[in-house]
Amino acid sequence: MTALPTLEQFHSGEQNRQWLNEIYDMNQANTPNVGSLDSIDNLEQLISLSTYNLVALDQGAVVGFIICLREGTSYGSENYKFFLNKLKKFL
Repeated sequence: MTALPTLEQFHSGEQNRQWLNEIYDMNQANTPNVGSLDSIDNLEQLISLSTYNLVALDQGAVVGFIICLREGTSYGSENYKFFLNKLKKFL
């Protein structure tokens, strides 16, 4: 029987450096469906603005992630602005 991926919550400053590299690479491989990031430092800044984050791990390798932002943060992506313009509250 194959083990299911595990989910782990993480916060700013708690990231495993390998996770950051894998998250960054996964993010960049999926643009323009998600916003492009200039660098891993930019990813760390995004995480510091976030409210809730999960990483999905399969045998220790990142296979997915979610970085959730509340309304009213200073993040300037077009995708984020879409939600700001459509919803009063979101995560």
